[in-house]
Amino acid sequence: MSADVCSGPFFQGTLDGHVELVPEDDREAFIRQVFGLPRRAPLPPVSRQTLRRYYQFLKSRFSFPFAARYFDETSPLDGQERVVQVQGLLDPDVHPGDEWTGLLCTVRAGDDEFDVPLAEIEAIEDQKAHGMVEDYWYWFYNWRPWA
Repeated sequence: MSADVCSGPFFQGTLDGHVELVPEDDREAFIRQVFGLPRRAPLPPVSRQTLRRYYQFLKSRFSFPFAARYFDETSPLDGQERVVQVQGLLDPDVHPGDEWTGLLCTVRAGDDEFDVPLAEIEAIEDQKAHGMVEDYWYWFYNWRPWA
């Protein structure tokens, strides 16, 4: 499909960096490609090894910086939504996340720069980044060991 199609269930980045419309059932097929799995193979659980593999995939395809929304929780019952610029992904070998936090990214909001879990942001404006973050989020929350 053409990258300029603007309707349907969601947009998703393809392995070659193009954005295309993909039916929601194909989300898992796309994630299988991240891991080099054959069609219909089960998706792997979240682990340090699979997080590293996803990091390598995303790092080679994201264009930084990109705009995103992040809910900055100031207390368990309070917080504010902030528009941030995602500056980059943190290498999990240097800044290890775990099965609870997942991959981390550095964001900037005004003069503040801080690290947040990638699964807690929503890319805006950049449809390619939006699709890839959404696919990561889907896998991360549904294939953790206790999910």
